[in-house]
Parts: sequence; structure tokens; C-alpha cells
Amino acid sequence: MLATGDQRRSIVLLERKDSMGGTRRRRRDPARSGDASRDPTRRGDPYGSEFIEDDPDVRPPPASTTETPPFYAFWTQFQSHEPEFDYLKSMEIEEKINSIRWCRPANGSQRLIATNDKMIKLWRVFEKDIKEVLTLTPDGVVQGQLLTGWTPPPPHTKGSANSPWGFGKCMPPSIQQYLDTHCTTKRETFPPSPPLARPPVKPVVRPSFQELRAKYKGADVSGLSIPTVATRGSLISAAPRRVFSNSHAYHINSVSLSSDEETFLSADDLRINVWNLRIGDGKGLNTVDIKPDSMDELAEVITCAEFHPLECHLFMHASSLGVVKLCDLRQNALCDNWSKAFAEKQARSARATFFSEIVASVSDVKFSPDGRYILARDYMNLKLWDINMEREPLLVVPVHEHLRPRMSELYEHDAIFDKFQCAFSHDGGSLLTGSYKSLFHTYSSFDGMGVAVEASVDFASGLSHLGHLYSDFGFRSASSSISAAHMYDRQRRVTKLDSAINEPIVAVGVGPALYIYYVPT
Repeated sequence: MLATGDQRRSIVLLERKDSMGGTRRRRRDPARSGDASRDPTRRGDPYGSEFIEDDPDVRPPPASTTETPPFYAFWTQFQSHEPEFDYLKSMEIEEKINSIRWCRPANGSQRLIATNDKMIKLWRVFEKDIKEVLTLTPDGVVQGQLLTGWTPPPPHTKGSANSPWGFGKCMPPSIQQYLDTHCTTKRETFPPSPPLARPPVKPVVRPSFQELRAKYKGADVSGLSIPTVATRGSLISAAPRRVFSNSHAYHINSVSLSSDEETFLSADDLRINVWNLRIGDGKGLNTVDIKPDSMDELAEVITCAEFHPLECHLFMHASSLGVVKLCDLRQNALCDNWSKAFAEKQARSARATFFSEIVASVSDVKFSPDGRYILARDYMNLKLWDINMEREPLLVVPVHEHLRPRMSELYEHDAIFDKFQCAFSHDGGSLLTGSYKSLFHTYSSFDGMGVAVEASVDFASGLSHLGHLYSDFGFRSASSSISAAHMYDRQRRVTKLDSAINEPIVAVGVGPALYIYYVPT
């Protein structure tokens, strides 16, 4: 399953189809809806690309000599947030989706976390069958008569033999004796009866199952039936389960789910809050607060945050100064002091300019699938850190080094403030990030060699003249040919991307389009 959000408050879900054309998404099975072994694995991407491999218990089709790329089809779409107005600050809160994270499915339904600038919502998306009652009349009854020929008795009359008030079985002994003495006809009006005597209460003896089975064995039950109910398709519905709000004074830039999926964190410019998925209504725990006493003393802001993929007590957050800080919730609930800080020590030189602090701001950080390495992306470089070594990064990949002579031009068009995301491949062997001119780059995590791929319809159809641009010469030739109109066109910037957690699948968002790439092994 794949989810993507847009600036029009809509979340679109795509389901994956296998090569045979059937869906791999599990239909709801009440008998096994609580089986924990059926929980899918998840992968999240702020704003645009969310991955979830659904239905792991369904075996894929047998492998063939020619691999068929996966196919995603539209499943459903729903509106996540509404536009609001902050009367305290006199500002409008946009309804655009900033981040989406998948949660573990529950009771046969998918769950995801979506957030805009101020409000976080936990959504439950489920598919239910539409059932219709075809008829309320059993098959053996036609206008009140059974097909076997039996007709109902006439209406009861007072004093008749087939009435509850007739002579015999249904009357108490006192009334029976009075009728035998004074009444001459069956339809005579009863005089006031004496006080009724309570009949003795007999214990109710319920027959056992074996007795009933022996009694009705071989009986004719052709006249018994139940109303007929048929399934008329299915309906996909989305319902908000919880709302997490009123805890962020600034715009939320990221959310991340812990490994145990009991808690998640949300980060804005100055604070990081930890939430429990079962408790909403503004009851988050503030664990990082860098707001100074005076805003004039503000030196940095939080740009992004991420939980560790394996340890639920570890998380990291990056700042505008280019520092990545690792925090441990076991040491203190309020992480004023971090456990480790990853920052490259750069000596001031003649190369330092007015733009050095701007381009050093970290726009995104990600843990490797095994949690051993940290990938950080700033405007110019992609840095790979070892979680056990704070001294220097293991690898520095110059993604936009060829744009350094054009800093003034980038600053004038506000392109220097673009935030590019990064990601690990499913096996951790490749590093992914975006760039300009509809290009996204993939690099080896061992030697930094990379290739750029164009995310466009022309590339998918084979009409693109760029093809695969290999590092060094290809990147320089591509950057030299980038015009100002193409570079500053927001429809051609690859700022959102993510990869699947267990397959070589990459989703890239370019403007209003979403491209899915598959690399067969």
C-alpha cells in the first residue's frame, strides 16, 4: 500500500497489484483479524510517499525468468484536514499535508498518521461489505400460509375451544370449576371471577442436545428458512480515531513512529513532543525545548526529527546549524542534554561566505534499516555518519557542489532554502536524494559513486535525452545546461522521495505527479 498527500488536504491511497492482476491487499477476515503475524511492515515519507507492504501471508506468484515490475492502482481518497484560522496569532492554518506515517493495522483495517501545520490525526481506513436483504419472507411462507397446506386457525373468540380462555388447558382450576357450574353456553359472558389461585410452579426441564437430535432426526424441515442476505460490493471508508492538537506553537515539520508503535514524536521549530497513540486531546509530553528566554537570543531551530527503527528510546533531531543530535529517553524525559552530537568541524577559511550557514542547515535525516548509520542531507552535501563515531562522517557526497558559483542567483529566487529529503534503499546499500530538473540521485554507500535518473513521463516512455547521468561528468554537463526557468520551476524540483523497506522500490514526487521506480535484482 502506498499513500501520498497534497496541498489540497487530500490523501490518496494506492494498492499494489501482483503480476496476475489480483490484489495483494488482505480482505477483512473476522476469524483472523487479530492475528499479529499478519501485520505489514511500514515505511513512511513526509508529505508524499508512504509505503506499506500489505498481506505478507499471501505468497507471491512463482518467480519467472522475467521479473514483472509492481503495479499500483487507485484504492481510495479522503480529505484529512480542514482549513482553520488561529485567532490568537491572526493567521490562517493551511490544510496541506506535511507528513504521513503508517501504523500497524488493527482489526483488518489500515491506520496512518497525517499532519498539517498544527494538527495531527490518526486515521482508520477500512473496507466493509455492503449487504442487502433480498427478502424478509421465508421461502416456505406465501401470504401467511405454508407451502405444506397447513392454514392458520380462525381468530380466537372468548369461550371457544381453540381460545386460551376455552374449556380446559389454559384456565386456572377455579375458573374451570365456575364455568362448569354456572355457564350453559360457550359464548356466555363471564361474571366477575373470584380471586385466582396461583398454580403450582413446575420446574422447567430443558432437553439435552442429544435428546433434541434424536427427537428431530429425520424430521421434515423443508418449510424452514431464513431471510436471504446478499453482498452488493464493498465500501472503503476513512474515519479519524484520535486528534492530537494544541501542543505546537509553530509549524510541525515532521512526525515519526517509534519501533514499538506505542508512541510517536512530532517536531516543530523549537519543540519536540512525544505522544501516546491511545491518548490524544493535547496530552503530549514535551521532551525537547530549545526556546530561549528571549527570542533575540535564538541561534538555531529544529528542522527534522526521527525515531530509531529498532530502539524505541532513541531518537535524533537535526538543526539549522548542521548538527545532528542523538537523544536517549532512558536518561531523562526532558532531553536538554543530548547523548551524541554529529557535526563536521570546519575551519573558517576564505571559502566561507554569507551563504555558508544557510546551506549548512540539515533538511532531512534518516536511520539506516539496521539503525547503525545516519544519513543527513543539507543543501550542498549528503553525509553518512556512523552512530558510534562522532568525529567525522564516513562519507560525504557533493550533490550540489556544481551550484556553488550560482549562490547569488539561487538566493535571489529563494531556491537556496529548498528542503530536499533523503532515504536509504531497502538493503542500506544505496543513498537516495533529490535535485533540480526532475532528477533524483542514487549513490553507493561504500564509495559514493552515483547516478542521476530523470523522474518524468519522457524518461518512462524512453523519449528523454538525459537517460542515466553518471556522476562527475554527467552531473556537471547536466547542471551547465540547466536554465534559470527550469531550476526555479517548482514543478521540476524533486524534494520528496522515499524507498520501500523490503523491496527495491522508490517513489519520487515531482510537482503534482508521483513516479514509482523498481530496480529488479
